[in-house]
Amino acid sequence: DGLLGLAEELDEVRHALEDHKETLYSVYSYYCATGEAYDNFCLGMTEFSQFVEDCAIPEPGSLHCRKADLDTIFIAACPKDDEGAAKLGFDRALLRYQWLQVIVRIAIAKYVKPKRIQDVSQAVEALIENDILPNVSAFACHDHDIFRRDQLYSEATENSILKYEKSLREIYRVYSASDDNGMNSKGALMSLQEWQALMRDAELIDSHFTKRESQLCFFWSVCFVADEVGRRNKMVHMTFVDFLEALGRIAVFKPLPTQETYNEVFRQSEGSIELDNCARFFDHVLASGGDFALQRFNETHERDWQEDETARGRPLPESIELVCQLIIGRLDRDGDGSISRKDWKFRRVSGAEKDQAKVLAASDAARTKKTAARAGLGSAARRKDHPSRASTASSRDTRPAAAAVPVPDPQDQARKRLKEKRKESLREEEALVAEAAAQAAQAQKTQQRKVREWQKGDA
Repeated sequence: DGLLGLAEELDEVRHALEDHKETLYSVYSYYCATGEAYDNFCLGMTEFSQFVEDCAIPEPGSLHCRKADLDTIFIAACPKDDEGAAKLGFDRALLRYQWLQVIVRIAIAKYVKPKRIQDVSQAVEALIENDILPNVSAFACHDHDIFRRDQLYSEATENSILKYEKSLREIYRVYSASDDNGMNSKGALMSLQEWQALMRDAELIDSHFTKRESQLCFFWSVCFVADEVGRRNKMVHMTFVDFLEALGRIAVFKPLPTQETYNEVFRQSEGSIELDNCARFFDHVLASGGDFALQRFNETHERDWQEDETARGRPLPESIELVCQLIIGRLDRDGDGSISRKDWKFRRVSGAEKDQAKVLAASDAARTKKTAARAGLGSAARRKDHPSRASTASSRDTRPAAAAVPVPDPQDQARKRLKEKRKESLREEEALVAEAAAQAAQAQKTQQRKVREWQKGDA
């Protein structure tokens, strides 16, 4: 057989990988998303170790498939002289094409070398069907296109998004402009780090919508790129359309209120609280019971994300509208119900500062009440000491004595204090921005110098 047999076997292995490529790419993306290797779009040793442990691949009594043998396979698949990894500056991390090589190597170590299976392509099939698929999380076997086909790509969903398009474009513009990794000079695309910043600022992360789910929303929404080295920038960033898809995927994961939930709040408050906005609903939940109330709501409204991705689940036009309301409500700093450029002129007031403002307002109110009471007692005493004035006091002045004393508005005082703090914070932020800009300029110059040196070396 010789070379002809080798060529046929390689072709069979290629077909085996081709038949399961969607699954293998999905597993790879899942472990990348849950790890922290470089830009999160490659698989580090920690994530690889978690994968082999989840799939129960190591065999302590084996001569070829122990944990140390699997670590050797990982290291052999990502050598330091690999051109693709070297170009990206990655060391000891698997790119996608190296991941496929590792799958074949593991199949050989687990099935071919112990002579359980003679054919390498059959060993690859056995590894995928017997070890990987039964053991990995449902997130790792996810078909990204089901959600797009059954829920996202519809006229009703588009109409729901269009109601908030202006605000969503402004949010995307601001959060995609930070460009903290220097890969996108125009700042027109959103990185994973920028997406995470949006999730934090919008206060979306909780016990039921965790950092893992938020990162999966990002990974599942970006377009697939064949050349992961040459087109790396496109691979690791979201366009605005990808961003809208990611918002839809949040709606699949995150427990959200329904009209029945709003009606229940209305009934419990005896008609004093009427809600029609998702952000105001969650504000009400936190105000009424804090984190415990939020946890209870999440538990009672948790949904099956796999079902909600399909046409059998909750209609996306309704739920994505709630997500838009929630994000806009959390980022709306001037209180007009939308996001525009003027919103970013106001520093975002944290929950702690709001609580502090309430305490100050209550303290001022108590102090004002005492001052007014003292003034009223003093006025009454003066009228009692002067009978000639006291005899005509009731006819000349029918107002309460305390009304003559100017009473400052405690809310105005609290607002003034917050305004002063905001000004001070804005000055600090401007100084930090200037410092960051100087550092970024210096880093860009250094990068340009390295590129020129690299180009000279190639020449």
